[in-house]
Amino acid sequence: MANVNRVADKRDFLSSFKKVVMMPVNVVAMPFTASKPVAPNGTTSFSADQKQLSVPNRSSTPTLLNGRSISPVPPSTPGVEAITTELAAKAAIMATRLEGIRSLFSIEVALNLVKYAKSSLERVALFVRFSGQTGQEAKEQCATIFVMLLQMMGSRHIKAGFDKAVDHLSKYNPREVSEHSQPGVAPLVMFLELVSVGDLIQQMIDVFYQQELVAKKLVDANDFLDPAVKEKKRFEQMLDERVAAGLNKGIDVLMDEVEYLCATTQDTTDFNPTPGEPFDVGPSVTALRIVELVSSHTKMLVGSTDKNMLDVFNQEIGLRLFAALCKHLKRQRVSVDGSMKLISDMTHYTSYITSLRNADLLTYYKALIELAQIYLIAPEDAKDMATVIADSDRFYGVFRAEEVYEFAQRRADWYQVKSKVERAMYGIGCIVM
Repeated sequence: MANVNRVADKRDFLSSFKKVVMMPVNVVAMPFTASKPVAPNGTTSFSADQKQLSVPNRSSTPTLLNGRSISPVPPSTPGVEAITTELAAKAAIMATRLEGIRSLFSIEVALNLVKYAKSSLERVALFVRFSGQTGQEAKEQCATIFVMLLQMMGSRHIKAGFDKAVDHLSKYNPREVSEHSQPGVAPLVMFLELVSVGDLIQQMIDVFYQQELVAKKLVDANDFLDPAVKEKKRFEQMLDERVAAGLNKGIDVLMDEVEYLCATTQDTTDFNPTPGEPFDVGPSVTALRIVELVSSHTKMLVGSTDKNMLDVFNQEIGLRLFAALCKHLKRQRVSVDGSMKLISDMTHYTSYITSLRNADLLTYYKALIELAQIYLIAPEDAKDMATVIADSDRFYGVFRAEEVYEFAQRRADWYQVKSKVERAMYGIGCIVM
């Protein structure tokens, strides 16, 4: 699903889902099951290989009132058909947009499982009104139906899909991929789509739980020993664990892609242009592609997971990107002219981090901008360079003087200014009488 439409699509889908869940099951058509041919006499016909069984159609069974046969009123009404058709249409649209993960997750399967559970609950709930052991056993059976729904939805569907997606992530190697022009890393994009669908299924389960069990007093939501309550918490924990494991592996994959782009797209003349030739002072192609890559993946999680997990993911991405940029900078040669493009790159990275609204993370990137300033200092001002290197407050406590000195060694004219800088910093050459 497109990033801009994901939250709105999920909200619309859940709105239709709530309407369908609140209807009696005998008026809700299955949105994703093919209808079987019905004979004119009200029986459902089966194929010959199913032993020609003929089962009476429950919905068309006549009832007796005062000895007279009364045919039931057809359950379908235009309003009901409109709502169920609306849900089926929205689910079909979402399934089309999520075609790439159909082999891992399926909205259709989730809807059908919920529908079967709702049908079973409404049949069993008829016996809850009886007093004594019969009513109690009916309530226990309702909880058992919900537990079975979660087990089938969780262990046999969602868990298996996440495990396959994480396995695909662990096998990804950017150096084995011939095409890197796309803004996303294919297995990571697939996993983030799974996170979005998993969040949608979890919300569906929560709506079903609240309206079908809690609201009808079949389950006490405050009873932590209730099997339905325990299984629901287990289901949510399983989903959180799978998402966390996948995001951790996804960060590794994303940083591998970032390092690959740094190594293959950064031209040596970006930060060390040929003297006398014109040069561009805007952000380099590498910086533009890295920000596009990282931002496209972080945006995919918006609306798909809770804010705390999103903040942790963004902070880890930011810190790992900071480390990758420091590592990349130590491989470059930076001239005074090239320092302007380096400052533009660092400013571009900082602008992206600013959009994440994380003040602690932003400090690291402000320090990178200050670090890039040491390459802008002219060789004749080597003493001023030593003062800048020794000023730890200038770098917000992110870099120590020794670390800044290591970065200063990446200057293209370092061997010309080295003696002056060291003399100003350490007093080399002075004689104590």
